Amino acid sequence: MPSRSEPSPSVPGQGAGGGSGTVTMAMVARRAGVSTQTVSNALNTPDLLRPETLERVRRAVDEMGYRPHRAARSLRTRASRLIGFGIAPAGAGTTIVLDRFLHALSETADAAGYRLLLFAAGSGQRELAAYEELLGEHGVDAFVLSNTAYGDPRQAWLEERGIPFVAFGRMWSEKDVGDWVDVDGAAGTEAAVERLVAEGHRRIGFLGWPPGSGTGDDRAEGWLRALRRHG
Repeated sequence: MPSRSEPSPSVPGQGAGGGSGTVTMAMVARRAGVSTQTVSNALNTPDLLRPETLERVRRAVDEMGYRPHRAARSLRTRASRLIGFGIAPAGAGTTIVLDRFLHALSETADAAGYRLLLFAAGSGQRELAAYEELLGEHGVDAFVLSNTAYGDPRQAWLEERGIPFVAFGRMWSEKDVGDWVDVDGAAGTEAAVERLVAEGHRRIGFLGWPPGSGTGDDRAEGWLRALRRHG
């Protein structure tokens, strides 16, 4: 039986020597010739260890097939290793691009030892209430935002509470809060106009979203910029 001082239990894995059974942190420590605390540091705070020690522990972990117990790790580190992502209602911004993004996000999170927690996102205060519930009841570590828009309250709400977040879509506000990744729509429409001008076209229209949409306004700006340049 594990002693009270052992940092965490483990899940069933492949034991040393190829036998099946439960591989514990203490067994990994013995294999690597270190303490159980050193194994814990290697898994949770590797920057505390010397490179050669870290390599020795990781080699033992790989050889023995040790996998930390997620629930025990959450209790110890107070981290759920869950990333929240709100899904908009069907038809409200759901595209094949978002589908591919979710697959890539899930795979990347999994490779880093995290899980993606999807939830139905409303709008405005309803969505903020969902964020508060996820933080309070599930201890979500961070959020990924999408469908960003003018006057979006989520970024400021999360920043005020010190909750890590990134956005799939720019912030569309005067104050650029947090990190984001987005397509440069203005550059895209500008390049499209340049291509048409190079082919001899002079009367070039633009079809897009109504004014007030961040994405639509951005693309319209690229179109106008190119037209002004060519008179």
